[in-house]
Amino acid sequence: MSLITRQSAPDRLDSYSWWQGIKQTDANSSHQIDILPIAVLDSPWCSIRRVSLGTKPHKVSFCRPSHTIVIFDEGSFVDGERRINGTRAESQGPLDRGIDIVPANFEFDAIANSGSNIESTLITIYDEEINSALSISSDGNSLLKPDFNLQGDLLNALAARFRQAALQEQNATYLETLISLLFQEILRTQNESNSQRQHRCSGGLSPRTRRIARDFLHKNLSKSIDLNKLANYVGLSRFHFTREFKASFGVPPHKYLLNLRIQRASELLRETKLPITEIALDVGFSCSSDFSRAFKQIMNCSPREFRSLNRPVQIPESTIVR
Repeated sequence: MSLITRQSAPDRLDSYSWWQGIKQTDANSSHQIDILPIAVLDSPWCSIRRVSLGTKPHKVSFCRPSHTIVIFDEGSFVDGERRINGTRAESQGPLDRGIDIVPANFEFDAIANSGSNIESTLITIYDEEINSALSISSDGNSLLKPDFNLQGDLLNALAARFRQAALQEQNATYLETLISLLFQEILRTQNESNSQRQHRCSGGLSPRTRRIARDFLHKNLSKSIDLNKLANYVGLSRFHFTREFKASFGVPPHKYLLNLRIQRASELLRETKLPITEIALDVGFSCSSDFSRAFKQIMNCSPREFRSLNRPVQIPESTIVR
């Protein structure tokens, strides 16, 4: 993969220095971390950058004069939250089933806690060039809406194709055409809805109880966890705990635990050469067949396919933006 630059592309300054590392239990204690986006395309009206944060706990904050479209890689998983202009999306689970839309001049803030695994492609569309480039008669800023996890049959297919193209394609015209199709389909998908989808969290566990429950599940992935004991551990009835847990995390406890196990398994598949059966047992499954079935249901591929797709790739030094 190498940088494709249109001859007429202006020299734009964008530091991409938005990310800060955080401690696992204290998002307020942060430090700057070096994230080196991989430049894929620079053109007069758009650009593409590949960003790999991996499993580092981090937070990110930006407000850009350009539109930002985020397409997450297959296998990307998060435990945290995202906000656009204060509207919050609780994030716990796979990220590769939709795309995030951050219009120009909107504030984006996010936290990824320990256990997250973030790989993504950022598409930047320059607001001042959008009308002529995409033949849009109206102001793009008034058309594009903020969105989390936007999905649609054609949109999902375009996003899947774009994931591959961002890694392999060397034709700038083809990449620009894909971005144009994506943008038009985003507008169409958003306009099909009568009102902007907003994911707001109401009720839920207290921050302290939420942290206790989350840490307990993280530390006991390989064990059989009884819901009654977990509810008693945090001082709540099973019914109340289950209801408030879902309000806080967006999924019931058993689904949250399953997602954690699959996420941990994906790390082991990516970073080690352990046999798949051993990984299955390490993350709490009784047999490899149950593990493979659950993994494919969540990740849309088998453990063996995931390991093959996520072998480390050496990135040429010349492609790194500094």
